Amino acid sequence: MDGMTASILIIALRIVVPVTILRWPLAGIFLAIAADASDVMVLQATGWGVFEGGGTIYSYFDKSLDLWYLLFAWFATRKYWTQHLARRTASVLFFWRAVGVLTFFIWPHRILFLLAPAIFENFYILWTVIRKWWPQFILNGKRLAIIITIAAVPKLIQEAMMHWIFEDQTWDFLRTRVFWWLYS
Repeated sequence: MDGMTASILIIALRIVVPVTILRWPLAGIFLAIAADASDVMVLQATGWGVFEGGGTIYSYFDKSLDLWYLLFAWFATRKYWTQHLARRTASVLFFWRAVGVLTFFIWPHRILFLLAPAIFENFYILWTVIRKWWPQFILNGKRLAIIITIAAVPKLIQEAMMHWIFEDQTWDFLRTRVFWWLYS
């Protein structure tokens, strides 16, 4: 497959896959995350196609479609979640990230992703799992603080690694240190 075909296929997948979140809230978010995580590796292997020539073009595309799948997750919170504290928290976390991404489009400095991390994504996953396996679980302030901490710590580490410590090296780092066995 050439880079142009791969990039068009990736765009199509990144637009269509998030719709599955509305039908399958947990499986759909994991499919959207997989589509997001795999695009760079596919483009590096096939060529950048429509994204040829730059990280900035790809960064804007990637962040736009990250917001796209997070928007469907947010829609799912409105559709399926009944506890008001969880819904309000999800909205705050989603819009916090959205403002960060929109600010990045105006002022393209990756440090913004540390200031507006995608904690919503992890919170969404955690609360969806809790709802599925412990439907009687009642969210209160103390439990919310614990859940947000569990959601925030790995996301802050990820954002720091991708957008600050290993800026523009993340996929090279993952390829050589984590997925080295795939590329050997």
